[in-house]
Amino acid sequence: CHEASTVAHFDRNPDNGSLAARDPIERADLHGAEFIVISPDDRHLYVTSPVEDNIVVLARNPIDGRMSHLQTVKKSSSAPLKGAAGITISPDGQLVFVASRTDDSITVLKRDKQGRLEPVSARVDPKGLDWVNGVAVSNDGRLLYSAAVQSNAISSFRVVPRGEDGCGLPCP
Repeated sequence: CHEASTVAHFDRNPDNGSLAARDPIERADLHGAEFIVISPDDRHLYVTSPVEDNIVVLARNPIDGRMSHLQTVKKSSSAPLKGAAGITISPDGQLVFVASRTDDSITVLKRDKQGRLEPVSARVDPKGLDWVNGVAVSNDGRLLYSAAVQSNAISSFRVVPRGEDGCGLPCP
C-alpha cells in the first residue's frame, strides 16, 4: 500500500516454514516503499519508493536479523530517482541499479564495505526507458536488463567495470 511507511519483518521457522511477524521498520522515507533487494552478503536491504523518490538502506544484524536505518539516497542531478522503482544488485555486491519510472532512467550506485551507496552514473532515455519499472542483472554481472512499460521494450546494457574500455581491455 502506498500509504504505509513500513517494511514488514518476519522470522521463519526452519522446521515448518511458518512465519512469525517481528516489529516492522517504520520510517517516513519508506512511504510508498515498493521494491526491495538484499545484498549478497545478507547484511543490507535496499528499498525503493516511487512516492518518496529515494532508496532507503537498512543494515541487517547477521546474528539476530534486526534491521536499522543506515542511509537514505534522495533524488539529485547525479541520482535521477524520481519514481524510483525496480532495484537489483550485482552478484559481487559492488553495484546497485535502480530503475526510475518518472525520470525514464537507470541509476548506477557504488556500494561501499559498510553498505552505503554513492551514485556513479545514470542513463536517461525518454524513448527507450519510458516508465522503466524493472531491472535485473545477469548471474555473471556483465549484463543489465530493463523493462520499460511505455516504451514496450526490454533493453540490455553491458556492465563495464571501472578501468576497462568496454571491450574487456584495461584503459591507458
